[in-house]
Amino acid sequence: MAWVTNRDIIAALAERPVALIVNKEYALRSTDRKVHSQRQRQNLSELRGGLRRRDLPAPLRDIPTGPDDIEPVRCVGHITRGNTGNTPLMHDKFIVRLHRGKPVAVWTGSFNFTVNAASNIENAVEIHDKTIAAAFLDEFARIASLSEPLEFKAGAANPAWGAVLPKRVPTAATVTPTKKRPRKPAATTKNVIRNAAKTRAKRRK
Repeated sequence: MAWVTNRDIIAALAERPVALIVNKEYALRSTDRKVHSQRQRQNLSELRGGLRRRDLPAPLRDIPTGPDDIEPVRCVGHITRGNTGNTPLMHDKFIVRLHRGKPVAVWTGSFNFTVNAASNIENAVEIHDKTIAAAFLDEFARIASLSEPLEFKAGAANPAWGAVLPKRVPTAATVTPTKKRPRKPAATTKNVIRNAAKTRAKRRK
C-alpha cells in the first residue's frame, strides 16, 4: 500500500497480524523531526507483525539472510532529495487476506489508505477467489523481497535482505542480429591520384 495515514484503517489493521510495504520516503525515518512525520510514524507503530518469510512464496521465503519475522511495515522504492522531478514510486496497491496462512481474498484499487483519499473519486474491488489471491500474494513476495526497513540508509533502492534479482540471459530469440555493414575499400595511392584527376577535370568543365 503506497501510503497509510488513515487512523480508522490503521486501527482495523492493528487488530490482526499484518505486513505492509509502503512507498519509500524520508519522513518515515526517525531522523525526520517534522510534526506530521512523527505523527505518521506513531500511527504506523500501532501495527503488529506476526508473519514469517518462510510461510510466504518465493523469492521471499528463499532469501538466506536476515530475520524470518517480517516487520509490520517496510518500504520499497528510490527517493532523491530536493526537487528533482518524479522518482519511481511503490504504487502497487493491494491487500491479500490470509486464512490459516492461505490466501483467500484480495482487495485492490486506486484508493490509498489516507485521509485525503476518503474525499476523492476512487475505486476499489474485493475479489474472493483463491487463485487470484494467490497470484497477488506472489506479487507481494516479489515486492517484499526488495523491501527495506523504515530506517533505511540510502535513497537508492537497497534491499536489506540481500535479495538479488536473477540476471536476464540473452537467448537466440531475444538477441537482435547485428547487420554487417559493407566495408569500404582501403584507400590506395592509385585511387587517390585517380580521384584527384577526376576532380580537376570537373573543375575545368
